[in-house]
Amino acid sequence: MTTVDNTATDLIALEKLILNYIAKIEKHQELLRNHKEMLESNLENDPVYQETAKLTKEASKKKQEEKARIIRQPEVEKVYSNVKDGTAQLKAMRESLSNHLQNYGKISGTNQFEDEEGQVREIIYTAKVVKRSNNNRT
Repeated sequence: MTTVDNTATDLIALEKLILNYIAKIEKHQELLRNHKEMLESNLENDPVYQETAKLTKEASKKKQEEKARIIRQPEVEKVYSNVKDGTAQLKAMRESLSNHLQNYGKISGTNQFEDEEGQVREIIYTAKVVKRSNNNRT
C-alpha cells in the first residue's frame, strides 16, 4: 500500500473513532439528563428543600439589590466599570493570543517556544465538535 492509501485508511479509521465517541457522548448526555431530571423531581418533592430554596432565592435577590445599590455609588461605579472593561479587554487579548499561537504553530511546525526568561511554553489546542445547522451546509 502507498502512503496515500495508508493516510486514507488512517483517516477513515479516525473518522469512525470520532463518530463512535460522538455517539457515546450523546448517549451519556441523555443518561445524565435523565438522572438530573430524577434528582430535580426528588428535590421539588421535598418540602424542607423547597422552603430552603425559597429562602435562598429571597436572600439572593436581596444580595443583588444591595450589590446594585453599592455599585451605584460614584466611587464604586468607576471601579466596577474598570473591572468590566478590564475583563472584556483580557478576553479580547486571550482570543488574539490564541489566534497568534495557532498561526505560530502553523508557520513554525512546532507547538513549543521559549519565552524571554528561557521558560519553554507549550501550545495546547482544544477541539470540540458541534452540529451544523441545515442552512449552513454547503
